[in-house]
Amino acid sequence: MAELWHQIHAALQKGKDVSSMIRVQHGSFKRISAGLLLMWCEWVESSDEDDVTEALSSIGGILEILYPNRGTLQSTSVKWRKCIGDRFGYDTGVYKISIEKLGLPREEAIAKSAAYMAEMRSRVKKRVKQLSQQQVYEVIQSCAGSYEYSYNTVAVMLATGSRMVEVLKISEYSRAESEDQITIKGLAKSHVEHVIVRPLLFLKADKVLELVADIRAAKDFNSMTADQVNNSSAAAINRVMSKMFDSSTLEMTSHKCRYIWASIAWQLHGGEVGQQEWVRSMFGHESADTTIAYLHYHVKLTPHLEVFPELSDLPFRKEYGNRTSLRLPEAEKLRRLLLLEEALGKKLSAYRAQKYGYGAGIYRKYADLSISSTKKNNMKSSTAT
Repeated sequence: MAELWHQIHAALQKGKDVSSMIRVQHGSFKRISAGLLLMWCEWVESSDEDDVTEALSSIGGILEILYPNRGTLQSTSVKWRKCIGDRFGYDTGVYKISIEKLGLPREEAIAKSAAYMAEMRSRVKKRVKQLSQQQVYEVIQSCAGSYEYSYNTVAVMLATGSRMVEVLKISEYSRAESEDQITIKGLAKSHVEHVIVRPLLFLKADKVLELVADIRAAKDFNSMTADQVNNSSAAAINRVMSKMFDSSTLEMTSHKCRYIWASIAWQLHGGEVGQQEWVRSMFGHESADTTIAYLHYHVKLTPHLEVFPELSDLPFRKEYGNRTSLRLPEAEKLRRLLLLEEALGKKLSAYRAQKYGYGAGIYRKYADLSISSTKKNNMKSSTAT
């Protein structure tokens, strides 16, 4: 049964194309490596422990040829070992052998981990302090009021501290005892089924559940693997992060939502518990060292938070469902901007309108219209007096 993997290893050693052997068309390295991993997981599912153990030496050789970069080899090996752990269990002999055969040697892996932790500790000493609670609040409200699943995903990640793949596919969300908390069952990158209750930032539990339902209805994420989910959505969600935050001073990606949540949530709800310990318990990290990276961001709390109505509760969201504002007629865009102005109780700035997805051209027309409306109201007031 393991003969196929010996043949693939031998072919790669000779520099031969293995596309036909793994049932993929001749193409890019990415296509071949993904095809190999899929084929491996399917093979493991139908094989016994002895066959898998016999194949591990060849698999280790295949991975070393495909991934000469040591860091990439180590991170990729985790995915190949996961198939074994899911099939036979993570405390079995074959899984323990796979740790030895796939990836870096133990001493090198320990040294690499120690270097990574030293780098994380160095970063923590240089904490970023450009973010404020008010800014995060406005981003959450803006994204929650959008009609695009990528914006809604950012809102849920910031509000819950969840990973992107957890929001899109993996985690089950339910309301906790308080409407300001959410119960999360099932986490990515964990061999244990966690059930964690987390405090919510700036959204109520019912709103989070509504957004998650809308997000998962936008695409058929259930039919995808976790890697496919990430690959299909990462670019779009990272663009939202760059747009909503100042990407010129901060490198904003989807994963930074967890850093931001960890900083604000601990300051608001951590009490006397140390930040690293509290964040570790909220994220379900097996090792305290893993949590160090999440101490890198510091969000300054705003003494007097300027609260405004949730955009997702405004009438036009229910009227138009999930249609994006970018595809609406100009008159409807203007009507919505005026509704926002009415809800906020003041004229929108160009910056805020842009955050809600309205360009400079439509904002100029809105500004003229808003000024005209103000003049009319003033004239009515003077006439009445």
